[in-house]
Amino acid sequence: MIRYFHPSDEAASIDWNYFASYGVEKISQSKNQKEFEAELKNLFQPVAPSVTFTTTLYNWNTTPSLHPVFWIHNGLGIDNIKVRKDYTSKRFNKETASKNESRYVYINIKPIHFQSDIKITYEAKSSNSAASFAYANIYTEGNEKPLFQTHQYEPITSIEWQQKELLISNHLSINRINFGLLSSKLGSEFRNVKLWLLNDTKEWITSPLPPFTNEEWKANNTETILERYDSGFRFKDTTVNDTKTYDINWDKYVKLDLSNNISLSIPTVVYSDKNSTLPISDQQQLKRIQTSLKQQPFNKNIAFANVIICWNIFKHFYPYQDVVKVNWDSVLETALKDAYDDTNEYDNYLTLSRFLSNFNDGHMSVSYQGLSEKRKYAPGISVRYRNNILVVKNVKPDLKDIQKGDIITAVNGIPTVKYMDSLQHYLSGSKHFREWNSSLTLLRGTLNSNLNLNLKAGKTIALTRNIEFVPNVDFYTRDDVTKAQEINKETYYVNMDKLSEEEMEAEVSNIRKYKNLIIDLRGYPRTDQKHRLLNYLLPIADSTKWLCSKQIYLPDFKYYKETCNGHRLRKFISDNPLKINTVLLVDERSVSNAEMFSQTVKHYKLATIIGRPTAGANGNRNDINLLNGFQISFTGMKVTNPDGTLFHAVGVIPDILVNETPDDIKSGKDIYMEKALEFFRTKK
Repeated sequence: MIRYFHPSDEAASIDWNYFASYGVEKISQSKNQKEFEAELKNLFQPVAPSVTFTTTLYNWNTTPSLHPVFWIHNGLGIDNIKVRKDYTSKRFNKETASKNESRYVYINIKPIHFQSDIKITYEAKSSNSAASFAYANIYTEGNEKPLFQTHQYEPITSIEWQQKELLISNHLSINRINFGLLSSKLGSEFRNVKLWLLNDTKEWITSPLPPFTNEEWKANNTETILERYDSGFRFKDTTVNDTKTYDINWDKYVKLDLSNNISLSIPTVVYSDKNSTLPISDQQQLKRIQTSLKQQPFNKNIAFANVIICWNIFKHFYPYQDVVKVNWDSVLETALKDAYDDTNEYDNYLTLSRFLSNFNDGHMSVSYQGLSEKRKYAPGISVRYRNNILVVKNVKPDLKDIQKGDIITAVNGIPTVKYMDSLQHYLSGSKHFREWNSSLTLLRGTLNSNLNLNLKAGKTIALTRNIEFVPNVDFYTRDDVTKAQEINKETYYVNMDKLSEEEMEAEVSNIRKYKNLIIDLRGYPRTDQKHRLLNYLLPIADSTKWLCSKQIYLPDFKYYKETCNGHRLRKFISDNPLKINTVLLVDERSVSNAEMFSQTVKHYKLATIIGRPTAGANGNRNDINLLNGFQISFTGMKVTNPDGTLFHAVGVIPDILVNETPDDIKSGKDIYMEKALEFFRTKK
């Protein structure tokens, strides 16, 4: 509550992720209730000086010289990985706290061509628990993508000077070097920035940099002045912040009852003079905490803190709390017990994954920097899991003992249903989306790890994970990779997963030559996320309001304002719309942006929808940083169907349902396409 809703300058100066692990460490050292209560006060009074540990409320002398400060959250805009206009957080009458407020300078160098490793050394110190770090790109001959390194996940957060070294290994001829120095808050400082090259005798030599007054050094924001000195610079704010008035009609305090009769009164509105919020805490105590907040190797404190951070985010910002009923105390207790046994990052990944499964959100997932290696490879088969049957969908040519349509009865000696159910305990989303996702989770693992399968035909087969999953994603996840084609003289087919916006535009003239159109959206439209085809299918302006974002002022959604809109991706309304019999193919692989299209199509009856229910996870995803390189994702806005009915974890229900059988797969039939063609025949 203090992190997200108590707006003191001291609270805003804290890196709350680091504070979480620091707090866990301190609290876990308490031996009794008295020490516990004392440590709570030691932790929070320096960062929240107007919070009281009694029923007595702190009162300000609200003279005209003071002005109110409070949080306004449009969704959650703190610690975001990506800048999204839908999710911003700011303290009213204070600074914005969203990610796009980062300040940076960068330099471009075009050296005489050389081949060398490079390194950049620099010193930095951070203002108000900012994150300060460097990045670097090396552009080399023959490569489209640069070599890239960053300290983003291990930034300098100390108020004391610290030195860092950024190294990029390279053996190609360098055309250009680009590097930058970034900080999330004004007042942070950098000095002694040096670029080093490795010469022929393997000695590091410095390469001349332009002086800081040279125009080669660029600042990203013209309103941000770099205050320069001999060896470095600091970010200086020259803007004037005028205070504003606001009609505050929500509670200015919230009461928090903890265990053993501990109660806190937490102001959600504080008052500030022209310099700082009041009262001002003991600055020595605040500095003591700030200097203690730092990155640590993974340990039990990190495991607990990641759970605590996630729990707080969802308790105050997850928009489907009226749909997904959660016993908040119970899920926290379970997750903390799980975290107690976490000895490494992968353990913590599993703990957090189990916690996320409580919310039935197909956007919810957790990752960390080493996870990709644990899921990088798969065997030479693809599978589908439906109606408690795990069936082989496709097989690489070099595998002879397993075929399309084979039914798998056990995995690694465990009956299939039990095995797949165990995987789904670590996945979030609707039941049908978990089934799809678990079929992918089953396949993925480390290089040369084994997958032992019992087949219904009586065979036992051992498979090896030796194929990279991502480069072969179509084999594992798609039925058809055709972009567009004529099916018969009356019917044309387009694949929304494969056609770019420009390619779809070019296909419109082909579509007009036919009586029937099949749109394949069994998957995510990775290449055309703006749905170019919708501009030609929907001949009117969209008036629906079903994508809803919340402006949040108090914890636990006790006070918020909601704004709803319709489909916002369409660029134009065609003056020559398509008038054609249309079928849309969907299934549980159709998620998020694919459902945006599907929901609009269903509401306006633009096509007959054939297939299986879509995933039931729409609304812009929000991606948040945790500790030690962990990240979580979740749906940040509430989405219903355009008619107001329930969508979350339900999805778009097709007009004609398809039940694909193992025999269909074995024979190579695309039963979805057959149902579409049957529909056109009967429509005559």
